[in-house]
Amino acid sequence: MKKSNILSFIGLTFFTVYEISIYIINPPFDVDFLIFLLCMGSFFTLPIFLFVCCCCIIYSSIFAIIDKKRADIICGIWALVLLLIWIFNTNDVNANIQEEYYEDHKSELWEFASEIERICDGKVSHLWIKKDEDESNHTGNLTDADVEQIKDMINSHGFIDVSYGDSVCNIGYKYKGMALYSFVLGLHGKKLEDNYETIIYNDTVAVEHGCGAVGRCSYPGKEEYLKSRGRTSEY
Repeated sequence: MKKSNILSFIGLTFFTVYEISIYIINPPFDVDFLIFLLCMGSFFTLPIFLFVCCCCIIYSSIFAIIDKKRADIICGIWALVLLLIWIFNTNDVNANIQEEYYEDHKSELWEFASEIERICDGKVSHLWIKKDEDESNHTGNLTDADVEQIKDMINSHGFIDVSYGDSVCNIGYKYKGMALYSFVLGLHGKKLEDNYETIIYNDTVAVEHGCGAVGRCSYPGKEEYLKSRGRTSEY
């Protein structure tokens, strides 16, 4: 077998494991951050190696059409399948997707937030659930029973985490890479303030983009989204 095909299969195996982790398994750790650490640990030789693998994949895919050799055809079909999964994956998230989700699940989100407020009973609390693991991180004066009840609510709705304080409930919606996208609901008419990470949907509803380990950053596509709605932001 040609060296280019061997490198193609190595690269395709890596990207297959990556897509399975992101779109199917959805592990309790951040896959993108793990890859970043691997890149740092390899002194950035891993990205160079993967780039070479990508070039070999393209090379093999082209020769699948020209030479029609078995190994090249396998590489070409494999690469096409991975590309289609990446293009049509349902794990994408942006302001428009969050807006659509909110409109379709408006009553569900508000009922969830109201129940969280009732359980927290005015206490400032945060609960984070690692998916598929019986682990949680909570602050405030929540009892074990409170934690278990909130944990069941998070899991049953498919959310990531929830935090509550000062009549504001933040619901972790979905990860995209290292960023956590959330819904922020102001209970009892609590007016929300604009900032870099959020897009104000209305006075009591906002969508938020949390950068995680990266730090503070603006919601991706915020300016374009607001412009399409005829609105502006100071941030």
